[in-house]
Amino acid sequence: MTQRITIDPITRLEGHGKIEIFLDDKGDVEKAFLQIPELRGFEQFAVGRPVEEMPRITPRICGVCPTAHHMAATKAADAVFHVEPTPTARKIRELIYNAFQMEDHTLHFFFLGGPDFIVGPQAPAALDAVLPEKPSALPRGAAKVGSMLVARYLAMRTGATRLWSLEVVLPNMLVGRAWDFITAKAAANAIAPAGQAVRERLRTRARLPRWGREIDETTNPVAAGLTRAVHLGKDFLGAAAVREAASGA
Repeated sequence: MTQRITIDPITRLEGHGKIEIFLDDKGDVEKAFLQIPELRGFEQFAVGRPVEEMPRITPRICGVCPTAHHMAATKAADAVFHVEPTPTARKIRELIYNAFQMEDHTLHFFFLGGPDFIVGPQAPAALDAVLPEKPSALPRGAAKVGSMLVARYLAMRTGATRLWSLEVVLPNMLVGRAWDFITAKAAANAIAPAGQAVRERLRTRARLPRWGREIDETTNPVAAGLTRAVHLGKDFLGAAAVREAASGA
């Protein structure tokens, strides 16, 4: 019987992608498809514009590899005008592109590939060794009450970065002792504290705003995708506007 494996979305790349893999009866790959579901309408921005503007416009296609688009557009302009760049111009282009290669590798490690080394598939099991209860058994969005340092704590399976993450809530008086307790157990299991900057990088990669900035004067909880945290049946400041937005009126 043919088996179908879907990877959606593909992570660690700029843009949106989806992979469909079909296995035959022996479990071998029979066929595979890569789909790019996002709209690629950037070419329409270029219609009717002077060709010499393309090296300034096309880098906006991608925030990860703008230099590659800039260089490609520059070579296209060379072809349109039937010119060959001078040796000095070639060296300048090579210098710029080599600098881009260094920057691009750094960006890929810290924003795209690096998070896999920080929050990889082994993260849930590693956290099980840190907390008394087994947080990996929690389904997404669930919470569980546990005990640590003779106090009760609340472990919540959250999606702050759209990856596997866990929040621990406990009394203020025990925060310092709990931190020492958790970090000591983490060190024994080769887990290092990552810090706020790592979470911000993960949120940036997931196209999320900085932590705690989902809502402002112009964005309501519905538009921010936070209706799961809003009880529409209760009265609160701005409840009428939120209910109206939720109803689609």
